[in-house]
Amino acid sequence: MADLSITAASLVTGPAPKALRTAAAAFSIGSAVYLNSDKQYDLGDTLDTDTLNIAGVCLTGGSSGDRPIVAVDGSTIDFGSAILTKGETYYLSESGGIAPRADLAASDNLVLIGIAESTQILQLVIRNTGIVL
Repeated sequence: MADLSITAASLVTGPAPKALRTAAAAFSIGSAVYLNSDKQYDLGDTLDTDTLNIAGVCLTGGSSGDRPIVAVDGSTIDFGSAILTKGETYYLSESGGIAPRADLAASDNLVLIGIAESTQILQLVIRNTGIVL
């Protein structure tokens, strides 16, 4: 599965709602996270049905106990460089990753993260479709 390659230097957020909670595990910029039973951010994973209700995408990186800033559904993220394909849909992959639909595999749960508005702007449209490939 080829996840998006996101770096701190390329991540610029536009006007976006953000949520702030403690992280349960280490996370990277661009990680898709959900709220666990302790109401902490944890990494979503397309293979783990307990982690599919994605809360948003991290705009900061850090360790367990840190407080990431998270872009939520309805936000847009400007990656600052052309890493997307305009019109392509992007989905949750493994360990908090985000990948284009074509890179998902059989038995992956289909969780929409967003739609590429351009080659560098992702519009977050987070939906757990309930579909297993």
